[in-house]
Amino acid sequence: MKRAIVWLSALIVLCSGCGQKAAPLILDLPDCPAPMPPVLPMIDGAESLDSPANIARIMNRDDLIREYIDGLNAALGCYQARRRHGSD
Repeated sequence: MKRAIVWLSALIVLCSGCGQKAAPLILDLPDCPAPMPPVLPMIDGAESLDSPANIARIMNRDDLIREYIDGLNAALGCYQARRRHGSD
């Protein structure tokens, strides 16, 4: 029995070195932050829609929404780049 344990131990030591040791693949991918939804200025219902103050608010809202869309597109592009990088 003692002889079998010695042989088994020797075989385990010999065979453990035979396998191919592959290092785990670690990808350091950038974070893809999504933009925060903008707080849009309210249109004054007491004034007409085409008043200068309301037009300024509408233009400001348009700018904020366009910036938000650009940020969402950038985050989407980042996630797509990460997916392409991980499929190699």
